[in-house]
This record gives sequence, structure tokens and C-alpha cells, in this order.
Amino acid sequence: MVDVHVMEALAEQGVTVLFKADAERMRDGGKPWTFVASGVPFHEDLLVRTTLPLWRPA
Repeated sequence: MVDVHVMEALAEQGVTVLFKADAERMRDGGKPWTFVASGVPFHEDLLVRTTLPLWRPA
């Protein structure tokens, strides 16, 4: 489950957050989750992006 509180806390600090679940990649067995963050706390040209493996609750 996405922690909306973390995303809100980042936004309050001037960070733009994108969390994406890609159904096509999930169907193909790929890594479906993408997290992207950018904004004031980072250097102007810095973009944080990661593609995450499928998360399953314990």
C-alpha cells in the first residue's frame, strides 16, 4: 500500500512525487512500480527515479 502520509510530507517540503503502477509491465512480469521525486530540496537538475519490484504484503 502506498503511504500517502510520506508523499504529503515530501510535498510540504517542495517535492513533487509521482508513484505509478504500470499494468502492462505487471502483466508481462516486469517491475510494475515507478517512483519519481523532484523539486526544491534537490538540485535543480536532479530527478530521483526508481523502478521497484512487485511488492507483496507479508
